[in-house]
Amino acid sequence: MGVIVSIWIGIGVIVCLLYEKIPVSKNLINFCSRFGFDPVEFALAGGDDYTILCTISSDTADSVVEDYLGEFNRPLYPIGVVTDSLQVELEYLGGRIKNIEAEGWDHFKTSGGLIADP
Repeated sequence: MGVIVSIWIGIGVIVCLLYEKIPVSKNLINFCSRFGFDPVEFALAGGDDYTILCTISSDTADSVVEDYLGEFNRPLYPIGVVTDSLQVELEYLGGRIKNIEAEGWDHFKTSGGLIADP
C-alpha cells in the first residue's frame, strides 16, 4: 500500500478500507496462518503494484461493478469508502480502526526504494 497511500494523501483523497472487504486468496490465508501473519495486513503491505485501484461514485458503483464483470469477466472488489478523515484507515470488524502508513517499495523514490529508507 506504500505508493497508493502516498498518492491518496498527496492528492487529498483519504479512504477507510474495510477489513472484511479486502480480497485474500485461500493460499494467502494458509500461508499467513502457518507463519502467524494477518492475511489482510499482509496483503496491504505488498502487492499494490499488481492491482488496479479506482474510486467510483457510490451512485454508479453497482452498475460499474456489474459492467466491469460483464466486459472483462473479472470482479471489482469494493473495499472501502472515501472519507473526510485525516488518515488512510483500516476498519476491522467490530469497529476498531487502524491508521495505515505507507510501507513497502516506492517506485518514485530517486535512491534506495524502501519507503522506510531515510
